[in-house]
Amino acid sequence: MNKRKLTRETLTELAKRMPVLSEEVQHSYVGGYDYNSQSSCFFNCMEYLAKEICGIQNVNCDTFGNAYWSGVDDYVGTGKRSDYLYGPKMFDESGAVNPNLLNFVKHYYNIEGSGWIMGNNDIQTLFTSASSDDTAIIAVFNTGMKDTKGNDIAHCVILQSYDKASDTYTYYDPSVSGTEEEKIRMVSGSLMMFAVRAGCK
Repeated sequence: MNKRKLTRETLTELAKRMPVLSEEVQHSYVGGYDYNSQSSCFFNCMEYLAKEICGIQNVNCDTFGNAYWSGVDDYVGTGKRSDYLYGPKMFDESGAVNPNLLNFVKHYYNIEGSGWIMGNNDIQTLFTSASSDDTAIIAVFNTGMKDTKGNDIAHCVILQSYDKASDTYTYYDPSVSGTEEEKIRMVSGSLMMFAVRAGCK
């Protein structure tokens, strides 16, 4: 079989045919079809919960991305393929957390409580609840960066612990490439936006 070597010229030609999103559009979404990328966070967290918590190995980021927009079983998809390619929007037009996010999580997993826990003080309580080991906390935090319209840029991760003395959370980021140690990071409690503890059905 002949192998064609990629050159700068062929990559340049390829780039001309690829859609280009503005920075504003890229940052208005949470998640997307791309492993090892900050833009794939929501669907990567869904995959993490399936594989690492529930032991379901026959799913991946692609599975959840397709299901989110096209629907699966009794979950009605958004009908917008862009929600798969670039990830679901974090907020709806009214500024509230996009209800499709929680509906999608609830389709696959049991959740603790009635919905998203909002704000740092309440998110801390997720670590004091009597939850079983077969759960994980999916959380969204403000990265501290802004898009071109001044909107906050968010990121979705798996929270692991909370340290009250320093008001910091340790989290696992399945969207980061590298070793398992490199996927463990910390974030200030002041940046936390919303979270939910979810587990296997």
